[in-house]
Amino acid sequence: MVDEIVGRAGLSIRDLNAIAVGIGPGSFTGLRIGISYAKGLAMATGCAMAGVPSFDAIALAAWDAATVRPGALICVIFDARRGEVYAALYRVVADRLEKLSEELVVALEHLASRITEDVLIVGDSRAKDAAALLGARGLVAAVSETGTLDLRGACVAAIGGARLSRGETERSESIEPLYVRTPEATFKPSGNDPAKTGTEVLWSSERKSSFGSI
Repeated sequence: MVDEIVGRAGLSIRDLNAIAVGIGPGSFTGLRIGISYAKGLAMATGCAMAGVPSFDAIALAAWDAATVRPGALICVIFDARRGEVYAALYRVVADRLEKLSEELVVALEHLASRITEDVLIVGDSRAKDAAALLGARGLVAAVSETGTLDLRGACVAAIGGARLSRGETERSESIEPLYVRTPEATFKPSGNDPAKTGTEVLWSSERKSSFGSI
């Protein structure tokens, strides 16, 4: 697939200067395969690399595909199974997106209970579930069209390209999957409530100040 895309652009793999790769959250196996392939390609060609949080790219795609005014809230939601979702929040600010939260895994009901304003939701089938919960509370929760997700690859490239143009390169060995949830093979119950912990982090002012703009 990569060879086909590069060929359509009239280039070869050796013509690439940099590679941007989505680091998750997502399928554990899919993330490992995708990131490993990108690292191998970078090592073979000497390309620079940029690891891009996948939800940043999806939020950018939603913003680009929809008419969203400054001040609007965007929520990216994907099924994390086990009754939970992966989620992150973004704010449209003038000509950019401000990332309000880190990616987290949380019960959908708990996440929805903390959203107190109208929101544009983008994601998989769980996005509609979230919209229904928010709509029941009288909030306007628009769900981005499914075609928006087709733009995420281009948005990974756009974010990576912007970072690389500013000289923000990464060593390939430093790029790791953003799993959010501990892999089941090594999971050890801590006795804490992961839903509560994740959501408290989401709305922490200290955490919010540490996130940048897209």
